[in-house]
Amino acid sequence: MDSFDRILNRVPDSAKRNWDKNLAIANRILELLRTQQKTQSDLAKALRKSENEVRKWLTGLHAFDLQLIFKMEKYFEADIILIPEPLVSMV
Repeated sequence: MDSFDRILNRVPDSAKRNWDKNLAIANRILELLRTQQKTQSDLAKALRKSENEVRKWLTGLHAFDLQLIFKMEKYFEADIILIPEPLVSMV
C-alpha cells in the first residue's frame, strides 16, 4: 500500500460520501452547461457571481447549499438533484 492509499484510508467515510455527492452535483452542472450550450461565464452572470467562484464550484470540492442549487435549477430550468417520490405520504 502506497502513501496515498494510507492517507485515503484515514479519511472518514462520511467525508468521502460528501465529496462524492459534491462531485456528482458539479458533474450535473457541467452536463447542463454542455447540453444547453451555455458557458461558465453565462452561469456566473445569471447568478451574479464571479467566473472564478463558478469555476471553483465545478471542481467538486465546493459544498453546495440548497439555495444555490435552487437558483441554478431555475436558471437551467432543469433538476440538478433528483429526489425519489416518497412511498408513503409524510402528511
